[in-house]
Amino acid sequence: MKYEYFYIEDSNNKSNCVVRSLCEIFNLSYEEVYNELCNIQKELNTNSYVDIEVFEKYMNNHNTYIIDYGKDMKVKDLKLDKGSYIVFCYDKKDWYHMIPIIDNTIYDKSDECMELYVIKIYMKDYIREERDLYNSNLEKTGKTYFKGEEIPEGYYPMVVMVAIENFKGEFLMQKRSPRKGGDWGITGGHPKKGESPIEGIITEVKEELGLDIEEKDVVEFASGCDGRDCYKMYYMNKDIDLNDVVIQEEELTEVKYFTMKELEEMVKKNELNKDQVAFFKKCKDYIKNKKEI
Repeated sequence: MKYEYFYIEDSNNKSNCVVRSLCEIFNLSYEEVYNELCNIQKELNTNSYVDIEVFEKYMNNHNTYIIDYGKDMKVKDLKLDKGSYIVFCYDKKDWYHMIPIIDNTIYDKSDECMELYVIKIYMKDYIREERDLYNSNLEKTGKTYFKGEEIPEGYYPMVVMVAIENFKGEFLMQKRSPRKGGDWGITGGHPKKGESPIEGIITEVKEELGLDIEEKDVVEFASGCDGRDCYKMYYMNKDIDLNDVVIQEEELTEVKYFTMKELEEMVKKNELNKDQVAFFKKCKDYIKNKKEI
């Protein structure tokens, strides 16, 4: 991790680390950032334009996400992929600070920041993916949104996911990279603008696992709208050799098959979200009912 001097201030010679950091990673003027923060402060009715709620709302509006790097790590010891980040850090006493990091170079008015401890890391997402919006009947509305934008009331994004079961009855799970949270998850995501849900899941399998599948390989077993998202759940029974899987290294670290019993044990240990096990149970019920027909 390298250090370079960086300092910017407004026309009244005032400066704040939150505004400076946002200016650097988004390449904006001090006044532009300051004015948007003030507008968000009014919207949220907070005490200050640099309250954490205001900052995180700003970051969400600008297509960023939080990555987890654990506790007790100093800024100077961070090992980040190339990209633009803002690090919220402190001295474990009463000095809280924000610093921008771009391609492993820290930009601040003093290199003392390198000895601070990390609280949160926010990463700028360069890909502003456009997606279709649906109504509660799972129909495309003709309207779209960009990843990270607020969804208008009465409109819903589409989420697609697939349960991949091998011939032993085990389900495939994928482990996200540390900057994505480091947890186990289901293959899936959001269809891109113009894609149907089935086309979306085919794309997700290709992007996340490096596997080419066709529409005939998957079957829809559940769909709906829960008031937040529309969703379609798919099932694929295929004995995929894990050696054939090519993961997105910036997104995932490994893939593995699990039995239902193992998944349930992971929930008890807080290693897995119970909603994910509920997804697989719903899939098993579908398979059972299909066999009985």
